[in-house]
Amino acid sequence: MEEGSSGVEMAGAVIAFELKEASSWWQDINESPVWQDRIFHVLAALYGLVAAVALVRPPHLPYLFLCLLS
Repeated sequence: MEEGSSGVEMAGAVIAFELKEASSWWQDINESPVWQDRIFHVLAALYGLVAAVALVRPPHLPYLFLCLLS
């Protein structure tokens, strides 16, 4: 019984260690100014893309979709 329970405890410890290591990527990104700058620039570019689409789209476009659906 002792031999089997130590194997289970060891497997649980390995799983817990792997989960702890899997969550450490956030600390790497959180402490890295390069990653923070890249994420900021990607989000700013996506926001700019959404703004450009909102400015260019025809104003009757949502009503056209509603007419087609009904």
